[in-house]
Amino acid sequence: MWLAHIAVGLSIASYTDCLECMVLANAFHHLPSVDQLIVDTGLAKKEFHDAELHTPFFAFGVAAVAALFSWKYALLALICIGTHLLMDLPTDTGLMLLYPFSRRRFTLNLWKNTGGWGLGGFYRQKWAIALETPIWLFFFYRLIVTLV
Repeated sequence: MWLAHIAVGLSIASYTDCLECMVLANAFHHLPSVDQLIVDTGLAKKEFHDAELHTPFFAFGVAAVAALFSWKYALLALICIGTHLLMDLPTDTGLMLLYPFSRRRFTLNLWKNTGGWGLGGFYRQKWAIALETPIWLFFFYRLIVTLV
């Protein structure tokens, strides 16, 4: 759901009342995907994607740091990273939801993980369009409501 991550990040940002919160909402939502950049640069193995940075532990850690600046930022971090995790849960790779206590992966197994930027392969899967369409419709709804 690579493209849907953009729509969700922007949709969450549309509920904020300040420019810095809009920027932070998108940054927080996309923060777990930094692991793919680390893999792409060769600094980590492929297994690093959807691992430690895709956990509730990471979300709470980021929120704790954000709370040093504002409770609003901390809440925004939890919401944004939490939605990112929910969106990645249906991949066959699964997420380590109990990390650091367990490395067991949980998954809804609705589609095959085609990689961080695997646009072509992902959108050939039957669930892709069915799940992304309502996300994009909601984003356009939020865009219209926000602009009016």
